[in-house]
Amino acid sequence: MRLNPEVRKQVEEKLGRKLPGPDEPSFYALLEELREKDPELAALLEGGIEFEQVRPPEEEVRQEVKKRAFLRDLYNRLFNRYDELKTCTYAPWG
Repeated sequence: MRLNPEVRKQVEEKLGRKLPGPDEPSFYALLEELREKDPELAALLEGGIEFEQVRPPEEEVRQEVKKRAFLRDLYNRLFNRYDELKTCTYAPWG
């Protein structure tokens, strides 16, 4: 969660001090105080809170499938190829 930079700048100019981050308890204490003293500024401040985008479950599943396929292919290339080389009948070194 973060605060829109433009809203932060406007509110800080009006208040004359720096704002705490929206994930800090002092931010919500300030918001409650502003609701009583200046409801318009409080509404602006509340509207400026931006939540991080949550990935849809389909995207998470797609990413996990892709990761597992990569690991499976890597495993096969490393270990199965090694077994093929170990059982190879042609050995130029010996």
